[in-house]
Amino acid sequence: MQEIPFFCGICHRKVGGRMDYIIDAMSLPLDNLLGMLLYAILCMGVMGFVTWITLRFIPYPISVGLKNSIIGISVYLGIIIWWFAFIS
Repeated sequence: MQEIPFFCGICHRKVGGRMDYIIDAMSLPLDNLLGMLLYAILCMGVMGFVTWITLRFIPYPISVGLKNSIIGISVYLGIIIWWFAFIS
């Protein structure tokens, strides 16, 4: 496999080792726990963020409890989508 150089955003040095391990873990098809965990966190974060942005720009006020429950349901749906997309 060809080595892809990664550079640190702070010190502009080449990063290797751990980053290569993470990239290898996230290659499809998933066959390890770290890759599945990283994709689960990514799916939950994207679903929660998209829902939060959508609820943020609704012109009429919604109670905080209702907003939190909608975000929680979307994160739960993100887990279900992750399960059927990556695990199955």
